[in-house]
Amino acid sequence: MTRKKKKGSLAGRYFRSVAGVVLASMLLLASVFFTLASRYFYAENMRNLSGAISCLTRVMQETGKVTEDEQLRRSVVTRSADLAGEITGTTIVVCSQQGDILYCTGEQILSGKALTEKQLRALMQTGEDTENGLPGMRNLTDLDGLLPEISYVQCSLYRGEIGNYYLMALRQAGWFRTYTSELGVAFLWASGLMLLVSGLFSLVAAKRISAPLAQISRAADRFGKGDFTARVSVAQSEQNEIGQLAQNFNTMAASLEAIDRSRQSFMGNIAHELRTPMTSIKGFIDGMLDGVIPVDQYPRYLTLVSEEVARLTRLIQSMLDITKLEAGEYRINAKNYDLWQTVGAVMMNSEQRLVDKCIGVGGYDPQRTIVYADPDIIYQVVYNIVDNAIKFTPQGGRIDLDVTTGKGRVYLSVQNTGEGVPADQLPLLFERFYKGDSSRGLNASGSGLGMHISKVLMGVSGGSIRAESDSASWTRFVIELPGGRPELPPRRKDRGISALSRLRTKHRPEPTETAEKL
Repeated sequence: MTRKKKKGSLAGRYFRSVAGVVLASMLLLASVFFTLASRYFYAENMRNLSGAISCLTRVMQETGKVTEDEQLRRSVVTRSADLAGEITGTTIVVCSQQGDILYCTGEQILSGKALTEKQLRALMQTGEDTENGLPGMRNLTDLDGLLPEISYVQCSLYRGEIGNYYLMALRQAGWFRTYTSELGVAFLWASGLMLLVSGLFSLVAAKRISAPLAQISRAADRFGKGDFTARVSVAQSEQNEIGQLAQNFNTMAASLEAIDRSRQSFMGNIAHELRTPMTSIKGFIDGMLDGVIPVDQYPRYLTLVSEEVARLTRLIQSMLDITKLEAGEYRINAKNYDLWQTVGAVMMNSEQRLVDKCIGVGGYDPQRTIVYADPDIIYQVVYNIVDNAIKFTPQGGRIDLDVTTGKGRVYLSVQNTGEGVPADQLPLLFERFYKGDSSRGLNASGSGLGMHISKVLMGVSGGSIRAESDSASWTRFVIELPGGRPELPPRRKDRGISALSRLRTKHRPEPTETAEKL
């Protein structure tokens, strides 16, 4: 099945836009060019006609000064007119003051004819037509049919020793139309070549621009169908907006692929974590119902069932907590309080486990350290860290606590001895369901959600958590919290207190040292 080509593609639109701009530019250029060319050639033509008349006028003036022979004067004038007409490419006409045409050069198209007084007066008024803005329209005439075609005419009245004459210079307008047509053909050829070159260039440019976008579109189509491995190849030369778009698409695709893998892993881990206790519970209950387990062993196995149910409860509660945290539904009740209160409560609750494993505790030196956080959240995080430390500390090992401050931040460190975590697995400690069975031995029990929940909780509290380890001897977890904030004094609602109230306030007992510190 052939794929239909989409209409209105970016390449086609770009090509049409460029072609339209080039064509409009060419039309504008043609109009400006031909307007300027017509004005230039008209002015040049008028200069030639005026030059021919000026030349003939000087010859007639000089002839009148040199000789008084009428025949010689006429001969010199006619030869001079022929010479001026040949040099300038014009037709020279000598006309008497009464309008009779005495001499015409070239083909002598006006020989033996006469001009009326109205025609002579009109010729003397030739010039630029300022009413319609077109040059030399009054210079274009056929002398009421005396000329075979429209011609440019320049006329001047000569007054001198040899008499009064009208001197006219003519040039047929057909040569300008011929020149204009030839110029137009040349311009069309040049314009066609330019349009062809610009069209090819715009096609190549459009393909170069639209190719990455088409690739992104294909990758997005694959992405929408569930193929999260789709990527867009970005060349080193593509460091423009399209290249950045492709890079951002690849970054988004990698993130979504990681999220998809995490989701698949999450579902697999959920299924495994739920299946294991449920299988144990079913086995124990079926054993009791089938009589395989003796009645006197019921309390022991029911205790195991209770532990598995408690494990399921903790797992489900952890999953609900993660859902609330990621949905932003977890309410944070941050306030100023002493961090050591939380640390002390966690260590007291873990006292029996510490005694059972003969674990020593170092660095437990409660000194008032104010943090701005939610006490319940910090308790859960500290409990997870201490529980993890006790779980992986060997018999007779040691746990060290340390609380430091600096630059408005408070740092709590919990370090335990024993086999540590390999460097390549440190970034995985805060992933969902990570237990580190291969590196932490047989003690890796639990759901594997505690450290992930701790990381999310620290994030919503404005803090952070990190892990450090020497794979041979120790592991350390460090949490960072914002320091305590200064508290503003309460505002008095009743400014108009009575004298008795002021008296009672004056004799009120001094605040305790603890209250002053707060």
